[in-house]
Amino acid sequence: MTVKRNPNPGITTRHVRACATSTGGKRCTCMPTFLASVPTSRRGQRIRQSFPTLTAAKQWQTDQRRALRDGADLSSGRTVGDALEAFRAGLTDGTSRAKGKVAYKPSVAQSYAVCIDRLERLLDGDLAATRMRDLSPQLVQRVVDSLVVEGLSPSTVRNTLMPLRKVVVSARKARTITLDPFVGLDLPAANEKSVSIVSAEQAGRLLDALDDPERAYFACAFYAGLRRGEISALRWSDIDAPDVRVTGSYCHTSHKVTEPKSRHGRRTAPAADQLFPILSEYRASLGDGDPDAFVFPASGGEYRGKAMVGTCLRGDVVRARAYESWKAAKLDRVTLQAARHTYASLMAAAGTDVYRLSHYMGHGSIEVTIKRYTHLYDEQRILDAQAMTDAVTRGDSRARREQVSG
Repeated sequence: MTVKRNPNPGITTRHVRACATSTGGKRCTCMPTFLASVPTSRRGQRIRQSFPTLTAAKQWQTDQRRALRDGADLSSGRTVGDALEAFRAGLTDGTSRAKGKVAYKPSVAQSYAVCIDRLERLLDGDLAATRMRDLSPQLVQRVVDSLVVEGLSPSTVRNTLMPLRKVVVSARKARTITLDPFVGLDLPAANEKSVSIVSAEQAGRLLDALDDPERAYFACAFYAGLRRGEISALRWSDIDAPDVRVTGSYCHTSHKVTEPKSRHGRRTAPAADQLFPILSEYRASLGDGDPDAFVFPASGGEYRGKAMVGTCLRGDVVRARAYESWKAAKLDRVTLQAARHTYASLMAAAGTDVYRLSHYMGHGSIEVTIKRYTHLYDEQRILDAQAMTDAVTRGDSRARREQVSG
């Protein structure tokens, strides 16, 4: 008796019930799928995954066997839901860490928790019930498509995926999964936001229409380029004309001063001279000479029916009050971010190169600065081209004089 050898050990071809092979036929009349399996231990445990083509099933088997030889642990039955919940718990107890092994800021932890809730309700629970080792680009793409259908912006879609990216990175480090399910994703294109700025003259008019502390607060954004949390966390010892030092950032969720947005956020930024008389006048109104005191301490009380709790003055309250003042003065309002962008534009107009501007803005890389503010250097490039033209013209003239004299 001749035993026919299985050409694809560990791969089972699965036909639909209506296929001719189900009734003894020799030819397949359906679109079969292929169930591939690989043993993970001596106890007979196996991992399995279904594929639409035989080629894909063979490739998966090869990848898993190679990973097992390299020491990967593919026997774990941990689900995506388990991993996300463990990550959520780690945000609370501090075991989930950001790059550099630093704890997440409370505001970031809160936003990640919202993203985890959104992820867990997608695909009718299929995502949460999926084992980590079975997480595939196809399933993650379904998540992306579901988020897009909900009408979320491209940036929100990308941010929602961040907790899932974090648990995948951890699983790959632990070698409980071998393939990166984020490879080849079709993500929605990010919207290119225009950078809003105002002129130096407009900035002066806007500040003149404000009372303190709003005037001093916005002046720190217009004339020193600080972020909202960085302004709230300023101490008087950080003000040292002509510079302003950024040593912390106020978290509006935990009401505590934390580290700046990134390690690049801790910096010394040159400020316009117009900032310091504004701050001096504001400081005189406070009557507090302690150099370690906050420049913008919490004022207490209520605003629009909400208690103003915390250590430092909230940027959103400052912004809302400023909007009311500008509306009364019939001026167009600007955001704190637009005020910060105005600082960048004034720096670029003053001839500050993009490398120094990147440091002054506290950006993590110069690519961020170039992408956001490259238009500010258009005029400078024209001037540089003219300078080069003048240099070439002078060189040609000298060469001609030497030729004639020779």
